[in-house]
Amino acid sequence: MTVYGIDISTKKIAVAKILPDGFDVVELTAKSRSWESRLQQLYPQFFEYVSKTMVTDDFVVIEDVPLVQNRAALIKLTHFVAMCKVVCLHHEIDCFPVNVKTWKRSVLGDGNADKDKIRSMAKQIFGAKISKLSQDGVDALCVAKWGDLRVRGND
Repeated sequence: MTVYGIDISTKKIAVAKILPDGFDVVELTAKSRSWESRLQQLYPQFFEYVSKTMVTDDFVVIEDVPLVQNRAALIKLTHFVAMCKVVCLHHEIDCFPVNVKTWKRSVLGDGNADKDKIRSMAKQIFGAKISKLSQDGVDALCVAKWGDLRVRGND
C-alpha cells in the first residue's frame, strides 16, 4: 500500500507519495482565468494520474477545505476537493480528509505552524530534497506523512 497526500488550491493539485526510500511529489496545474475552466483542466490531469499511478490498495489523504473568510473561495475549494474525492471513488481508492490543524499538530508538533515552520520541520523529516518543492508540494508531503503515520500505526 502506498500512502498519498493531496494539497489543493483552485490552480494546482499537489500529490505526494511516501516511498520506502523517500518520496515523490507531482504538481498538476491549470492556468485559465476562471476557476470553472481550471477545474475542467485539472480533472483530466488528476484522473489520468490516479489511473496510471494508484491502485485500490492505496490510501489517499486530502487536506480538507480550510476555514476561509471569503465564502466564494470556500465554495470554489470545495468543488476541487469534491472532484478529487470523486476520482478516487471512481477508482475504488480509500480517500480520507484531514483538517489542516490536525496534520500540522501530528506531523510538525504545532497546529498553527506557518509556512516557514512547515518547511523547516519538513526538511528535518524528509531531508534537504524538499528545498526544491513548492509550498503546496511540501504541504502535500506532510499530509501524506500524516496518513502514513495512521496506516503504519506510528502515532
